[in-house]
Amino acid sequence: MSNVVEGFSRHTQADVDARAGAKSMVELHAEAQKNAMQEGCLGALRRAVPLASAETCLVALQATEWDVDAAYHQLKSFMTTQPLPPPGGALGGAGDGGAGKARDKKKGKKAKKVKGSLARYYP
Repeated sequence: MSNVVEGFSRHTQADVDARAGAKSMVELHAEAQKNAMQEGCLGALRRAVPLASAETCLVALQATEWDVDAAYHQLKSFMTTQPLPPPGGALGGAGDGGAGKARDKKKGKKAKKVKGSLARYYP
């Protein structure tokens, strides 16, 4: 019986199948569907909780096995227990030590025109 099946095959048992590592169309379709579902879940969660970073949303979705509602409630409870960072940044960025006053004074002055520059074409 095995001789009959081998007679209709294009390959013999000694041939190396070049397609052995390739994914089937079913596997490719399932992977594309999974990626589309994950991107949709991440987008929905980012719209629902705009203060959360993409990495935080991704971790919440992975922890809840891509359930958007459960991840939303998990993020909301996390964000209510964690304090928000100060507006200037955690390490003290712009606006510390009165630098803002000097910047405000400079803002009122007009830019000095330089002869021969492209500033006259681009206001």
